[in-house]
Amino acid sequence: MIQFNALVSSLSLQALRLSPLRRRFLLIAADLLFIPLSVWLSFWLRLAEPWAAELQLSLWIVPAVWLIALPLYGLTGQYKGLTRYVGSVALYRLAGRNGLLVLFLAMAGLMLQLPLPPRSSWLLLWLLLTGLTGTVRFVLRDALLKLQDGIAPRYVRVAIYGAGAAGSQLAAALRLAGKHKVVLFVDDEPLLWRRNINGVPIRSPIFLSQGPERFDQVLLAIPSLSRQRRRCIIEALRPFGIPVLQVPSVGEIASGQARIDTLRPIAIEELLGRDPVPPDPRLLGPGVQDQVVLVTGAGGSIGSELCRQILRLSPLRLVLLESSEPSCCVSPR
Repeated sequence: MIQFNALVSSLSLQALRLSPLRRRFLLIAADLLFIPLSVWLSFWLRLAEPWAAELQLSLWIVPAVWLIALPLYGLTGQYKGLTRYVGSVALYRLAGRNGLLVLFLAMAGLMLQLPLPPRSSWLLLWLLLTGLTGTVRFVLRDALLKLQDGIAPRYVRVAIYGAGAAGSQLAAALRLAGKHKVVLFVDDEPLLWRRNINGVPIRSPIFLSQGPERFDQVLLAIPSLSRQRRRCIIEALRPFGIPVLQVPSVGEIASGQARIDTLRPIAIEELLGRDPVPPDPRLLGPGVQDQVVLVTGAGGSIGSELCRQILRLSPLRLVLLESSEPSCCVSPR
C-alpha cells in the first residue's frame, strides 16, 4: 500500500510538472475537437435534425473555422495564460475572441458567396464555442488543483471568520497556495447562514465552540471587526487551544505591504478594550537607561512584554523573576 501511494504521488507530481508547451498542445487539441462539434450542434439545435440538408451545404464552415480560429487564438494570447489561475476574466476574453471568430466567418461566407446557415445558427455557434472551449479550461484548472490536493502534505484546516469580500479572497488565495484547507466560514450576518462560498458552508459564530475538532486555526477576515468582538472570539476559543490569526488591514493590502493571505497573530494591543496609549520615552528613559531593573512575573504575557519594552531602553541589567516553573526557561526576544 505504501509503494502504491508513493507511485500515485510520483505520477501526480509528473502531471503537475507538465511543461507549458505540452499543456498548450493539450488546449489546442481540445479546441480542434470542440470547434467542429460546436458547428454540428449549432445546426442540430437550430434545425432539430442532426444531418439536415443545410448542414451538408455548409460543411465549408468546419475547415474555415479551423483556419481562422487557431491563428486568432494564438495572436490574441489565448494559449499564454496560466491554467491554474483561469477565472472569469479569461472566460470573458474567450467570449470576445469567439465573437470575432464568428464575425470573420460570416464575412468570409458573404464575400465568397458560399451557402450560409440560418442567422440564429451564428449565435448558437458563438455560445457553443465559448461554452465548450471555456469548460475545458476550467476542468483542466480544477484537475491541476485536485492533483495538488492529492500530493500535498497534511493541510492546516482553517475556519474563516468573515464571509464577505475579504473572506472569499482569502479562501481563494489559500486554495492556490495549497497549504490550507478552508472547512468553514463564520459570519455574524444571519442572512448568510446555511449558504456557502464555493461549496464551503457558512455558519453562525456559535458553531466555533460546537465543532472545534474540525479545524486547526481560525482566521479573522473582517477588517472592521471591533476589538471587543475580537477579544470575545479569542476568549471563546481559548479552552480548545485553537490559535486565532488575522489578515492584514485594508491599508496594508492596498499599499502593497502585505497580501491577503499574509496571516499574523493577534497583537497584544488589539486585545485591549481601548486604544493603546504610546509610552512617553521622556518619562521612561531616565528611570531605565543604565539602571538595574527587576521584573516580577516575567514569564507571563504582560511581564514578557514589559521585558521587551525595557530592553529597548538600554538598561544596565534586566533581572527576570518568575514563580511559575514552566516559564523559568522562557527569555524575552
